[in-house]
Amino acid sequence: MKNLSISAAWNEAATFVKREGSLLFPVAFALIALPSILFQATAPVPVPGQQPEPGLWPLFFLPMLLVTLLGTLTLTIMALHPGTVVKDAIAAAARRVLPVFGGVFVFGLVVALIATPIAVASAGEKIGVGAGLTALLLLATLPVLLFVCVRLMLVNPVGANEAVGPIAMLKRSWALTAGHFWKLLGFLIVVAIVAIIIAVAVNAIGGIFVLLVAGTPDPGSLPAVLLLVLSGLLNAVVSVFVSAAIARIYAQLA
Repeated sequence: MKNLSISAAWNEAATFVKREGSLLFPVAFALIALPSILFQATAPVPVPGQQPEPGLWPLFFLPMLLVTLLGTLTLTIMALHPGTVVKDAIAAAARRVLPVFGGVFVFGLVVALIATPIAVASAGEKIGVGAGLTALLLLATLPVLLFVCVRLMLVNPVGANEAVGPIAMLKRSWALTAGHFWKLLGFLIVVAIVAIIIAVAVNAIGGIFVLLVAGTPDPGSLPAVLLLVLSGLLNAVVSVFVSAAIARIYAQLA
């Protein structure tokens, strides 16, 4: 088992982003933020208790996921191999998109399987089954779900850097993270807390600014689109730092 230093990985990621930020942030905005902004801007606004309006918008969901994954893999490759030209990183990421998507899909199936008891209990609660069963299943399932997610957090860098198939990616991530669960869990918790704090602050300040400058952000309005762009920019910035940090964690363990 190799040693892991989260602080070293974060310092390496911060240094890398500081040096290559002029390349990384445009990539993140174009391939991660922009697809999400366009999809959310064209999708119908959900109404509680009603089915979404029919249309072509669901057809864009899979392409959005693939382009977003392409962006994440591009950032990962650039973090693993500093100095890589952007077009070369995108080309390398494009060759790995489908295998990594397969790995992520299998990962999602595993997560869904683990979460199934909670969904069943929640459905039963609506028809009269006690809330105690739902709470019990939640307490039993969440630790397992958390454990699996932490152990498989290196699927993207494994898929970006190693010519392996979807199942092999999961096995490789599981092997690399063995013995490092608590450090990796702490890393993810800190990242989540910081990201939430930044998101709340930026959205609050940005929301006030948009309201004063452009008006109320009603669904489909220009102010609403501006808020989507603001959220997309924040997502791009967070994606750059998180992708770089996870890539450097992988570099230590590989």
